[in-house]
Amino acid sequence: MHGFYLLLLVTPPYFLLSYVVTLEAVTRPYIHDFIHLEHDAADTMIAALVFLIFVLCFLSKPNYDLLCKRITLLALLKGTSQALTIVPQPNGVDECVGVSFWQLKSCADMMFSGHTCFTYLILYKTRFRKFFTFAMAFELVMGKWHYMSDCFIACIAGYAIEKYLPDESYL
Repeated sequence: MHGFYLLLLVTPPYFLLSYVVTLEAVTRPYIHDFIHLEHDAADTMIAALVFLIFVLCFLSKPNYDLLCKRITLLALLKGTSQALTIVPQPNGVDECVGVSFWQLKSCADMMFSGHTCFTYLILYKTRFRKFFTFAMAFELVMGKWHYMSDCFIACIAGYAIEKYLPDESYL
């Protein structure tokens, strides 16, 4: 019966948010985040975070076999999800027109963010994993690499991957 009370508690905010988002969609009928975030230094910050995250991963001495299994599952999930619905990336697709395969970076939005999920997964032995995952997601949204929903779902996917492939050394 406890679940029923939780459902009663969550239902009004759910419908209120659905109504607010519907009004936003009618007002601005194009794909966008509810809160607009952007800054010019995001690309530099993303590169710095990627470097720092790899250093932290190496220093934490992870179980590389487990890490490879988790990243394999990440690639399978991401590859499948990005093929299901194709949406242009937040920054547009103009820079991808006429570019060869070898120069092409992704100009389609990838539900979910591989950078965010990867950060979450490889820092599983570090104390500040949540901070770095948030920082990466924040910069990806600021740099218009991803929508907020991509980063949110990436955290859920990372958590699910960890539950599916647990680190048995802690058990």
